[in-house]
Amino acid sequence: MNGLFRNFDLLSVGVAVVSTVILGFIVFFNNRKSITNSSFLLFCLVTSGWGIVNYLNYQIDRPEIAFWFIRLTIFLAIWQAYAIFQFFYVFPKEQQNFSRLYKFLFFPWIFFTSFLTLTPLVFAEIAQISPEGRIVGVVNGPAIPLFGLTAIGLVVSALGILIRKTKKARDREKTQLLFILIGTVLMFALIIVFNFLLPAFFNNPYFIPLGAIFTLPFLAMTSYAILVYKFLNTRVVMTEIFILILLFISLLELVQAKNLSEVLIRGPAFIGLIVFGILLIKNFLRETELKDKLQIAYADLKKLDEAKSEFLSIASHQLRTPLSAIKGYISMILEGTYGELGEKTKTPLKNVYQANERLIKLVNDLLNLSRIEAGRVELEMEKTSLEEITLQAIEILKIGAKNKNLYLKFEKPKSSLPPLWLDKQKTIQAILNIVDNAIRYTEEGGVTLTIKKEDGTLPKVLVKIKDTGVGMDEEELVSLFESFSRGQAGSHYWTEGIGLGLYVAQKFISLQKGRVWAESEGKGKGSTFYIELPA
Repeated sequence: MNGLFRNFDLLSVGVAVVSTVILGFIVFFNNRKSITNSSFLLFCLVTSGWGIVNYLNYQIDRPEIAFWFIRLTIFLAIWQAYAIFQFFYVFPKEQQNFSRLYKFLFFPWIFFTSFLTLTPLVFAEIAQISPEGRIVGVVNGPAIPLFGLTAIGLVVSALGILIRKTKKARDREKTQLLFILIGTVLMFALIIVFNFLLPAFFNNPYFIPLGAIFTLPFLAMTSYAILVYKFLNTRVVMTEIFILILLFISLLELVQAKNLSEVLIRGPAFIGLIVFGILLIKNFLRETELKDKLQIAYADLKKLDEAKSEFLSIASHQLRTPLSAIKGYISMILEGTYGELGEKTKTPLKNVYQANERLIKLVNDLLNLSRIEAGRVELEMEKTSLEEITLQAIEILKIGAKNKNLYLKFEKPKSSLPPLWLDKQKTIQAILNIVDNAIRYTEEGGVTLTIKKEDGTLPKVLVKIKDTGVGMDEEELVSLFESFSRGQAGSHYWTEGIGLGLYVAQKFISLQKGRVWAESEGKGKGSTFYIELPA
């Protein structure tokens, strides 16, 4: 324990440096393309380097080397002030176009001032050395006011920018910025007092080695904003805390090393753990980013889907009225209401009538689709005979089958089925859609319908619709009941369909606690559709 207390300075500096580096990489990996995230990483890296130099200066007992480390400390202090200025200047933008004044005057001035800190113009020479061989006083050079004005000017400007942005922010973002602002003010207040004012004006550099500890208020406040207000993903934050605990334990082992061999073993392990922690957090951030993108894409797709359904509903309603009027007038013309028609006129009018019927069916399918997707389908359940519904469907479609020289027959069950609780209109629509589909894709033979009752724990009634048509392969069967989906034979045998009939049929039956599926032995071997309803 005595070794631990003797090396408390190393432990505190190590924790502060490691925490700063990990936090910087967490933000950077969250969005590598963001100038805000890159600027924050720059600040964290410069601050970490500054903390390490402070500690090394504290450990060195050769005055000539320690004096250069003091100069390096204030060199990094200039860049630390610049890094925090740039971070607040670009926050929270992803892209920033810097002005020519910034590029060709402001940045060169920072570079020039930082260069001066490495010369005698800022710290001229050593003024006093302690009995232990450590520097306790320095002689200031003529450029020390320039260094002070530049460093303090950058810090004050950065704070001014952050305060202005905090005032403009709202709600949660404002609270986050307030915590970061408080942490920033505390950090720079401690740094300015103990690492600039005391050594520059009172010739007392004693507190310079402990500078890394003064970054802890900023880290604590920023971490609090992250953890409580979800500035970053909570899972990432918990991973960071876990990694920091491991690093703390590893650092304890390192500072209690008794000889050089133990340092050589524990040191690389500690560095390796830092690298491992950064990579682990990076992977978590990548996973979180991908998840967020998928959620955003899903939300966008949902909005587009709702807009599509709304459009289909409006368009279908607007189209159905004029189509119904066209159907009525053509029907009256064909019946001779407006006078006798010649045979040459009847044929094209019949074609127009059939084309209009197809359009009406298409519009009805689109309207049904929009209602299904919007969840506006209402069931009107009543006791009805499934045999009668099937006969009605056959009566409606028999002319179409006859025109193609196909048979369309219904094999009645041997014993009458009891009435079922069904939505009559939606059930007949489902049967019509499936049988109509079978007729369209059958060139020879025909379509046979059968009904049978299946007894069991939950009695069911099964409608079987078997055709001798083109058949389907496994790939077509998988996507058969999806909206706007058509088999490979669709465009060849029926160019005017859009793939909604089977989708609507499946939805209407599933709403009644039933199910629809299809089977086929392959191309050219026909298909069998099944409608299963609870008895």
